[in-house]
Amino acid sequence: MAKSKGCKTKLLLLERIFKERTDSTHTIGLSDIMNELDKLGITAERKALYDDIDALRAMGMDIRLKGRGRYYLAENVFSAADLKLLAELIASSRLISAKKSAEMCGKLETLASIYTAPELKRNVFVADRMKASDGDVMGCVNAVQAAVAAGVKLSFRYISYITGTDVVLAENGRLFTVSPLGVIRSGGVYYIAADLDGEDRLFRADRVTELVTEKEPSVKRKYNPAEFAAKIDPLFSENPETVTVECGADAPARLYDIFGRDMSVVSPDGETYLISVKTALNREFFSLIASLGSGARIILPEYAAEEYEDFARGLVAEEDEEDDFIFS
Repeated sequence: MAKSKGCKTKLLLLERIFKERTDSTHTIGLSDIMNELDKLGITAERKALYDDIDALRAMGMDIRLKGRGRYYLAENVFSAADLKLLAELIASSRLISAKKSAEMCGKLETLASIYTAPELKRNVFVADRMKASDGDVMGCVNAVQAAVAAGVKLSFRYISYITGTDVVLAENGRLFTVSPLGVIRSGGVYYIAADLDGEDRLFRADRVTELVTEKEPSVKRKYNPAEFAAKIDPLFSENPETVTVECGADAPARLYDIFGRDMSVVSPDGETYLISVKTALNREFFSLIASLGSGARIILPEYAAEEYEDFARGLVAEEDEEDDFIFS
């Protein structure tokens, strides 16, 4: 008997047919398989298909018979439930950009049957935080970890704040060349722990731009993550809460310098700004709001607004005591 046309690729195509077109609730018969192969230009005989299915089983595929002559793949690498969970986690992650989320979910679809794949198309809106820009955060984290492993330096510019479409860089656009030591995550934010000319420095990964891996060897030194973690701004070192601040036009740039892309800004009239940030409710944060001037105040949640008012009254009382002392 002459060999069937395309027998060298038939097993691979047959494997794909089982993965894409069958699952525990969708079966396929030999006639259907022969038709699918025929569309791909492959001639297959019924008797040979029995041998091919046995060969796939020997390779580890859990192909089962259901009813009279109906076959299906019982267990894929990931179950439908596994893929749905992975898609949900990817889509709702604050560390992955919307573009990257769509790309990764698209790859997950290739692991699913044609019946499960449409269910992986999630439109998840993360209401309490903004998505990281494309490639920024995790791309930066991966580059840092690779540079640490290779023992080389990194160069980058650092974003001070963004106002409208203008990006303002720190220290007049200075190029920072550092010896990366590690990555620290605190309060949902990634920080780069680095040695900058012998000085310990922390840089927020979401504010790093124009990142380049250098060939120059990095400085070899001891790295204690706990010591660096202690340097993280106290605004992020406690359990963060979502707080809305009402302020003037000068405040967004200053707050962005601290909170980066984790803050959202709304301006109803172009003069008054409502800014939502995730922060610890402590003296450091209240002092920050007070430094924005008398036009800045916390409006939500109500208990935070009340705590800030008590703090502000305390500041006024302290100033009055100082004045009495000076002029008495």
